[in-house]
Amino acid sequence: MSLFKKFTTLDLVIISICSATGLALKPLLSPLVHIISSPLLIPGGSLIGGIYLIWIVLGAFLVNKTGAAFSVGFIQGLVIMVIGLMGSHGGLSLLIYLIPGLLVDIVLLIFRFSAESIFSHALLNIVANLSGVLIVSVIVLRLPLIPLLLSISACLFSSFIGGFISYEIYKQVRKVNIL
Repeated sequence: MSLFKKFTTLDLVIISICSATGLALKPLLSPLVHIISSPLLIPGGSLIGGIYLIWIVLGAFLVNKTGAAFSVGFIQGLVIMVIGLMGSHGGLSLLIYLIPGLLVDIVLLIFRFSAESIFSHALLNIVANLSGVLIVSVIVLRLPLIPLLLSISACLFSSFIGGFISYEIYKQVRKVNIL
């Protein structure tokens, strides 16, 4: 796979850890969030996506190479497809994980955001979560306007919080000076 040739072994370890952590958090947090999101008729991923998608943003910033975010999303989507945890999204699951990573890489390539900025973490987290929310809400669930707007609002709220969490994790990893 030529996609992975530009990454060092450490880069691939970071990508793997970010992928695994994002996948591990989703089933732990989703049931709790569905208690709040189900009565509001919004997908639970809208409300919690900003938390478990931070790993795509962290992967991009910690590896600091184009394609890192896409690689995190690719591995997550591939694992979901291989182990059969497709949920209600079927074959679209791969795209639901790939597109947020791809968009984070594209935005980073165009705008060259600094990992040292909390704004960068928040904005990239919004990009990642909003893309997934729009795919699920519009294409899969075909939500009517009001639930769609609630879903997007929940997405923006959780993405903003996720951006702060991502930034704090990034600072702690850099402080330990292991990268």
